[in-house]
Amino acid sequence: MNSVDLLPFPKPRRHTEYFSTAMAGRPLVHLGTEADVSGLLDRSGRRPAASATAHVIRAIAETVAQHPDANCTFHRLPFPMLSRPRDVSVKVAFDVEVDGVRTVQSDVLMRADRRTPSEIHEWMQHTRSRMQNGRGRTRLLSALPRSVGRSVFASMMIAPVRHRFLGTIAVTSLAHRRVGTFFSDGGTTVTVGVGHAHRRPTVQDDSIEIRSVLPLSMTFDHRVIDGALAADILGDLVRHLERCTVPASHTRSEV
Repeated sequence: MNSVDLLPFPKPRRHTEYFSTAMAGRPLVHLGTEADVSGLLDRSGRRPAASATAHVIRAIAETVAQHPDANCTFHRLPFPMLSRPRDVSVKVAFDVEVDGVRTVQSDVLMRADRRTPSEIHEWMQHTRSRMQNGRGRTRLLSALPRSVGRSVFASMMIAPVRHRFLGTIAVTSLAHRRVGTFFSDGGTTVTVGVGHAHRRPTVQDDSIEIRSVLPLSMTFDHRVIDGALAADILGDLVRHLERCTVPASHTRSEV
């Protein structure tokens, strides 16, 4: 007879449980595309001082700043309402190990549309280091009793403060592995997924060239924006990334 081990739910992942429960049932729609990021990644085998993910964060923040309807969040109050902060804030997901448990943690970069890719990259490095040292923002939720933790999480989701904990848009990356297009819900109106950049033959001006291609996805809340606007946002994101180039003197960095 096969045996089954029943294990307690790991404390470092409690915030994921609270989040998933709170976000269940949202009417989400998914889009996928690719961006030619040869200008970012193909400089004599070198990569930019800022990672491709940092460039995506900057590009989507700038794009959403130009489409403010996508910077709104839907709220279920006595009647449906939208909140729209004045600034664009991006929630970024990080893969870290806490107390021996591999878990995703997140932090929010405020005013992301006003940051340079290098500043965003430095913030990401500092934030990851802080999380790995046990100083992530979700540490308190993991330590609290479950009933209290749920209440605290619910208080973080109310309209005046929600964007400080979830951001107004979200970016998550699985570029460290050979993952193409994937779809994730970051709890915001727009969530962008970043896949693994790869080299492949493409047609450029009737000739075949080897180019670097970055898979991108977008998940959006249909209560806040419609598909046509979402497609415009995704197209503008691609255009931002495809215009990016870096000097050949910049040092190599991870995607």
